[in-house]
Amino acid sequence: MQQTSTPAPAPAGPRARPALPLGLLTGEALALGTLAVRDPHVAGSWGSCPFLTITGMPCPWCGGLRSVNDLVRGDLLAAVSSSAPTLLAVVAVVAGTIAWVVVAWRAARVGGADPVVIRLQEAPAGRWAAAVLLLWCAFGVARWWAPLSWWQP
Repeated sequence: MQQTSTPAPAPAGPRARPALPLGLLTGEALALGTLAVRDPHVAGSWGSCPFLTITGMPCPWCGGLRSVNDLVRGDLLAAVSSSAPTLLAVVAVVAGTIAWVVVAWRAARVGGADPVVIRLQEAPAGRWAAAVLLLWCAFGVARWWAPLSWWQP
C-alpha cells in the first residue's frame, strides 16, 4: 500500500517577512542619526514652529526634536526636560520595532505567520491613536501653566 503525505497546513495569517520591520528599523536609525548630526538646539536649523511663531506659546510637539537629539547624545535629563512624551514615544517605537524584527525573524525561520501583523489587524488602532494624541495635547497645554513652566522647551 502506498502512503501519501498530507501537505502542512498554511500559516493562519500573513507570512512573516522580516524585511518590513528591518526596513522600518533602518529608517528609524537614519532619522536618529540625522538628529545627531544636525543639532536642533541651534535656532533655525530645522525651521521654526508655526504655532510658536503665531501664538508665542509652545505647541504640544515643541521640543520634540531637541528631546530626541538629547537622547541620541546620551543626555537623558535634558531629553525629559525638552519633551517627555516625545522621549517616551521614541523609546516605545524603537523598542517595539526591535521586538517586531526578532519575532518576524523567528516566525520566518519556521515558515509561520507574523503575529505582530495579525495583532495589528485586530487592534483598535483608531482609539489608541486618539488617546495618545489627546494625552499629548493635554501635556502641551498643561506645560503653559506656571507650576509646570519648567517643562517648556
